[in-house]
Amino acid sequence: MQASRNDPTRTFQRIQILYCQAQIDLKHQHYEQARVAYQQALKQAETMARHRMIYYVQGGLAEVALAQGAFDEAKTLFVSTLEAARQNNDKRCLAFCQRPLALLEKARGNLAESRYWAEQAKKSFERLCMTQAANEMSVLLQELKTQSSQI
Repeated sequence: MQASRNDPTRTFQRIQILYCQAQIDLKHQHYEQARVAYQQALKQAETMARHRMIYYVQGGLAEVALAQGAFDEAKTLFVSTLEAARQNNDKRCLAFCQRPLALLEKARGNLAESRYWAEQAKKSFERLCMTQAANEMSVLLQELKTQSSQI
């Protein structure tokens, strides 16, 4: 039996494929391709009312905006995603919003705000036993400390 094109399982798989493709494009700095894939995934996730997938995709769109220097757009998307993660008690998504918020504020020159988000992200990653991500936040915190002492 062949699954229909509108089968929810197939649609969810298409969303996952688009999300993964966008993640790959983002890692390779193909920002416009990543944005298009995230937007397609978002549209399909909204159609299916897949709330968790919606806020993960929004987080990806925020990362693209951050990478392209669209700080206001990135902040709006990150804060929206952060709130959804808090409401849904999604600790992983929460951590993955805190990390780029730290980077965003660093890029804006808001070192105290960056330090706050980096500390939050580090604690979140440690609670999730995500050692590499926690170590990356430790490095960022050290960089922020060095920058603060130079001011």
